[in-house]
Amino acid sequence: MEIQHDPPRGFALNEESGTQHREPIIMYQTITITDFINAFDRADRSANFSTAGLVAIFDFLEDVNPDMELDVIGICCDFSEYKDLEELKQDYGYDEDLEEDDEILDYFRDQTIVLELANGGLVIQSY
Repeated sequence: MEIQHDPPRGFALNEESGTQHREPIIMYQTITITDFINAFDRADRSANFSTAGLVAIFDFLEDVNPDMELDVIGICCDFSEYKDLEELKQDYGYDEDLEEDDEILDYFRDQTIVLELANGGLVIQSY
């Protein structure tokens, strides 16, 4: 009678040769808003966003995909922060027939994700 043993955790058994090899172990870490902000500091990317902007991005990403992998550089490529609507309008074209700020903001909302900050700033998903 042959006793079959499962390979130790983190190892896989090669059925053909009967040998074991190490499999990568994936660990997940739940982070807080403080961890999120500190990750931008450690990556030397804290100048890309204000604290309010990072909080808005964190809340948005947590709602969209709470199990996502943190990629600071990817977030910096995907999102941009503007101090106000005027600054956003300078960077992106928009329908100049629109005159009211609310209409212009709605135009940008139709184009991409717009996160409004309490200080009047905006974070958008770059497009």
